[in-house]
Amino acid sequence: MSLSAYNSCSGESQTLFRAGRLLQQFLVDASACIEEDRLNWMRHYQRQLLAELYSGLRDAIRQAGLMPDSIGRMTDAMAICRSMGHPDLFLTFTCNPKWPEVQYFIETLEGQKSDDRIDVVIRVFSIKLWELMDDIKRRNIFGRVVAVVYTIEFQKRGLPHAHRLVFLHAEDKIQTASRIDEIISAEIPNKEEDPAAYNIVEKFMVHGPCGILNRNSPCMVKDYCANHFPKKFHAKTTMDEGAFRIYMRRNDGRYIIKNDTQLDNRYVVPYSRNLLVKFDAHLNVELCNRSMSLKYLFKNVKKGPIRFTSINSNADKADSSRMQQVNDHDEINAHLDCRYITAAEAAWRIFWFEMFYREPAVERLSFHLPDQQIIYFPEAMQVQSALHRPGTGRTMFTERMRLNSEDRKAQQLSYAEFPMKFVWNNNGKIWTRRCNGRIFYVPPTTGEMYYLCLLLNVVRGSRSYQEIRTVNGVSYPTFKEACYALGLLEDDQEWHDCLKEASTWGSGTELPQLFCAILLFCEIVDPAQLWERNWKVLSVDILYEQRKLLNFPNVNLTDEQVQNYALSEIEKILIKAGKSLEGCQGMTVPHDILMVQMNNRLISEELNYDRMRMQEEYSQMLHKLNSDQKAIHDRVLQFVDSRNGKLCVRIRWNRENISLENSPFKNQI
Repeated sequence: MSLSAYNSCSGESQTLFRAGRLLQQFLVDASACIEEDRLNWMRHYQRQLLAELYSGLRDAIRQAGLMPDSIGRMTDAMAICRSMGHPDLFLTFTCNPKWPEVQYFIETLEGQKSDDRIDVVIRVFSIKLWELMDDIKRRNIFGRVVAVVYTIEFQKRGLPHAHRLVFLHAEDKIQTASRIDEIISAEIPNKEEDPAAYNIVEKFMVHGPCGILNRNSPCMVKDYCANHFPKKFHAKTTMDEGAFRIYMRRNDGRYIIKNDTQLDNRYVVPYSRNLLVKFDAHLNVELCNRSMSLKYLFKNVKKGPIRFTSINSNADKADSSRMQQVNDHDEINAHLDCRYITAAEAAWRIFWFEMFYREPAVERLSFHLPDQQIIYFPEAMQVQSALHRPGTGRTMFTERMRLNSEDRKAQQLSYAEFPMKFVWNNNGKIWTRRCNGRIFYVPPTTGEMYYLCLLLNVVRGSRSYQEIRTVNGVSYPTFKEACYALGLLEDDQEWHDCLKEASTWGSGTELPQLFCAILLFCEIVDPAQLWERNWKVLSVDILYEQRKLLNFPNVNLTDEQVQNYALSEIEKILIKAGKSLEGCQGMTVPHDILMVQMNNRLISEELNYDRMRMQEEYSQMLHKLNSDQKAIHDRVLQFVDSRNGKLCVRIRWNRENISLENSPFKNQI
């Protein structure tokens, strides 16, 4: 790693750095060699290192509940969210190879471009990324910050960009439209008054042209822009109770010429003026919606590497099946298989820059059944020696119980709260006094492990496994019975808790599947109540999916429509299992008519209006009608009230015809 990161030899010419695109190939090869060397060490050392259960040392097993690293990062971010509240701002910062710092360096090298020194571009981006972090965290440009999460993403085209979530202090939350306007702009700056901002917006912050202006744009999907451009003009910024915001985009006559096309404020990507001018790059700043599923905000945190897959159709099927079985259990091969790495990503990894960052820290709390902790020992070591090694059998879970027997303050904390006051020292196998903690998620199918997990969230001060399953002085033989004694399993409470916990990380497709698994395989006292209390959790992604499906970002759904859509998805899963909602006591069956309306863009647009706001507008405009207009108004309403179809035509002296057809607009006036 160090040899590749600081490859410089005194007295030698810079052949490697003047090799042009061959340097990119060298970076990719060097990164692959570094990773291969590390993985070979793991593969070789794994053969010498045995992992066995503390009780008996009999079976080679894998640790239950340990999630892949990418999923672990996402759940770490969700743990911060549970502790700090909903994130406030979402930033996307993209590398600019034409930064003055890069160009100044390139100018000293004859005949080279920024693509030829991708290592320099990456270093400059890293420096600016941390400068942006200082602006947000220490200079408080958006207000006081309590938490930050970001991840680095590399696309096939090469250069990196960072996705960043910012959590503001409770007193600095963005709660008004005027506060949004102070931070975020979605308009073209005045070229004469602010030429610096105008030039940068022109270069980096204008989307398109797309839509009817350019149907061949890469963003076009089914004749619509996937990013919902162009937006609509809005005279002012608005924000509803769910924090769904519409940025101010005034029709002020300003435009930018891009690809010989005039683009106005409807095509501007939201930005923060001061940050944009300072960093001279694409820097999108968005307000996070309360109604938006958090899992979609965190989706880039858990994204894995880009992969390329090829299949040899002539390969022997038996060999392919056998190799597939081997690969399914080989995590090293699974990590390496078909990865796509660019020169930029290779340089980033060689320099050991962070791919994922979170603050504050999150401690991942493992737990296990009595004497079921895993211990590691060399292959040559005798079993008796392994059992009697110092620290063998001591885990963060067992040491937490030991500390509870000595420290009264520790007894007041649940396991998840423990890291807020104590820090785990893995080398010394000991808890020391002071990070947010999260317990590893385990599914209900794990039996006693699941019930132990339930108890760890409510039981405080336990000093042993026996005390964990002791309720009101009675020690129960199993963790499940202790859960019953505490009332955790009465009235389907365990399934309510199960859905609530799964909602913090499960996707929109996984949660309905879990709900169906509970209906099919578990003992449910009242399925209807389970649905009524958790339907919002099970349908949290419905609105997002509908907006994406209809390509209509402003569409809103009633609770009845959202529930109907979620029930329809659940019904599909149950039918595949040979069951139906009709067989579940008290459960509602989805209505087909509502489903047709929800999937029809025209109907959704017709029904997408604010009745209260339109009633206010109607009352204001009614007083402004003259006698002639008032007569027409009364006549039209008469036809609407009588529900008799009529064609009303008003002919003016200038021969302009106004056709007023009978339509369901009564709800709008």
